[in-house]
Amino acid sequence: MVRDEVMLPEATVAQVPAEHIFTNSASVLDLDLYRCQGEDLDVTEVPFSLVATRAGTLASFVVWFDTSFGATRDAAAADKTVLSTAPDAPPTHWKQASLWLPREEQPVLRQGESVVGTYTFVRAEDDQSRDYSVAVEWLNEETGKRTRRAWTFS
Repeated sequence: MVRDEVMLPEATVAQVPAEHIFTNSASVLDLDLYRCQGEDLDVTEVPFSLVATRAGTLASFVVWFDTSFGATRDAAAADKTVLSTAPDAPPTHWKQASLWLPREEQPVLRQGESVVGTYTFVRAEDDQSRDYSVAVEWLNEETGKRTRRAWTFS
């Protein structure tokens, strides 16, 4: 996405037009809500790889979630209903979170080039257990440049 302002320390929540996404998507967290424990949500570190499907400037990392609902915890995938907040899904009130990069750190990618890295999600230690800090470390494989930035979700 294109944005002229400086990097924001907090994630912004807004509907992202699907045509602004020019990489594949990468699943960064898969939780079984029937079985996960509170501590499973404290710190999560997940690798990712994004490949440009067309040329563009990576101005932000866009985060969304999909949730599957089944009649039972062991329901087959075909028997589940999926709520998606992805940019190409019907809009919801959750929208998407954008993690904006400073202009000087926005990699310009050609089709087929990739950015690989790690998302680190850390839950706040105070009473606001829904607050998270998110750090993204990424490597532009074409330039060899490694960058790390952090944002907060409240």
